[in-house]
Amino acid sequence: TYTDRCRSFIFPIGNRILRLIDTPGIGDEKGVEQDNRNFQESLAFIGQYDHLNAICVLLKPNEDRMSVQFRFCFNEIFARLHKSSINNLIFVFS
Repeated sequence: TYTDRCRSFIFPIGNRILRLIDTPGIGDEKGVEQDNRNFQESLAFIGQYDHLNAICVLLKPNEDRMSVQFRFCFNEIFARLHKSSINNLIFVFS
């Protein structure tokens, strides 16, 4: 399914809580302007939290990894997040 806005899902695990934040994708078929809106919404949403343990990037395993769109997406991610966030970046293939 398509994620059109940020959503938070909470999973209690023992005495801890796991929160997953689902954000709109990058490389939206609606174009660069929609990508910019998605980025702004995502950054505002995660900005309400003091700490992020990880940033998971979901990728489709059957798409060309070095496409222009792929490079654009990662350039935008790295340009908008603090450089230390790269230490918590995880790639997940769906």
